[in-house]
Amino acid sequence: MGINDLWDLLKPVARILTLEEFVAEHQEEVSALHTYKLSLGVDAGPILTIFKTSASCPSHKCKHAPSAANHTQLFMFCGQIAQVMDCCNFVYDGKERPDEKRGIKVLKDETPFFKQSRLLVNSFGFGFHNAPAEGEAELAALEKHGAVNAVMTTDSNVIPLGIQWILVPDFKDSTAVSLKVTIYSAAQIEQILKLSHNCLIFYSVLAGTDLRGVHGIGQTIGMELALTGIADSLVFDYQSNTCQVHMAVLREKMCEVLWSDLSHTYGSLASYIKALSEFPPAEPLCTLILPLTSWSEGRVPPQIQDWRASIHDLEGIIRYCCEHVGWDGTRLLKQFHEKLWVGMILSMLRYLCSNDNNSTTTMT
Repeated sequence: MGINDLWDLLKPVARILTLEEFVAEHQEEVSALHTYKLSLGVDAGPILTIFKTSASCPSHKCKHAPSAANHTQLFMFCGQIAQVMDCCNFVYDGKERPDEKRGIKVLKDETPFFKQSRLLVNSFGFGFHNAPAEGEAELAALEKHGAVNAVMTTDSNVIPLGIQWILVPDFKDSTAVSLKVTIYSAAQIEQILKLSHNCLIFYSVLAGTDLRGVHGIGQTIGMELALTGIADSLVFDYQSNTCQVHMAVLREKMCEVLWSDLSHTYGSLASYIKALSEFPPAEPLCTLILPLTSWSEGRVPPQIQDWRASIHDLEGIIRYCCEHVGWDGTRLLKQFHEKLWVGMILSMLRYLCSNDNNSTTTMT
C-alpha cells in the first residue's frame, strides 16, 4: 500500500546503506545541534505486517514453528537497531484510521502479535506510542516536534508528509546483526527531482493514495503536473477560508495545462477532470495537509520531553523469547550471543555517555 508508483519515481535519489553507516553519517550533525541522541521512529504497522506475512508463508526458512517466526524476526529487528541507535520509538496505528482503503475494509483491532510486540520493544529499552489514526502521520508530527530524527517504514505514504529522512528496511539483504536500508532524503528529492513538499502532496493526490486519486493520472502525467507550479499554493489555498473558490480555480488552471502546457495534449483527461463533481479529491488532500495526530485540535500530545533512551530489560527479553519464540536454554544462549550481547553492551555505554553529557550540560 501507499502512493501509486512513488517508490519507482524516487529511485534516482535512493541510497543503500547499513543502518550503522546512516547513523555514522548523521551522528556528527546531531552532535553539532547539541542533542545527544539520534532518535529513530518506527512505523510499526507495515513493519510488523511484513513479519506476520513472511511468517505465515510456507516457504519461510525458519527452524521453528511458523507461528513463532514473526516473534523471531521482531527479536532480530530490535537487536539490529540496538546495535547502533541511541533512542527508538515504535508508533502504532490508532482506531481512527479510515474505514476503507483501496476498496478494502480496514481491520482496526490489533492481532495478538501486534499486542505482544510491545513487550519486546519495551524490553529492548525502546519506547512505543499509539497514534490516534495513521502511524505515519503521527511520525511526521513527532519529527516536526523534535521527538525523532528519522523514520523507518515500508509505506510510501510518509513521503508527502514532509519527513526529512526516510529509511526503508531490506530484510532479505540484511545480516543477523546489520540492517540494510534504502535512504530517502527530502532535501535530495527537492534538489535532484525538483519535487518540493507541496509538489509531492499534489502528485500523491493525483496519482492516488490508499484512499483514492484521479483516474487516468499515473506517474508520467502526475510528475509533469507536479512540476508545473500548480502545487505551489495548494496547501495555503486549501487551508484558507475561501478554499472552495481556490479549488475551482485550481481545476480550471489544471485543465488549461492539460490542454496545452505538457509534453502531450491530454484533452480527454482535461474534459474528464472538468466534469468531476469534486476536484481535487478532498479526502486524500485532507489526510496529507491536515492529518489527524496527537497535536490536532482537541487532542493531548505525548510528553515527548520525557522520551529518553533506556537500557535493556534482560529478564523481559528472556521471558518473551521463552514464551513466544519457544527457545530452550541452549538455543537462547546461542541467539543472544549472536544477536543480543553486543547491542546490549553498546546500548548501556551510550546510555551512560548520554547521562554524563546531560549532567555536564546542566552543570555548565
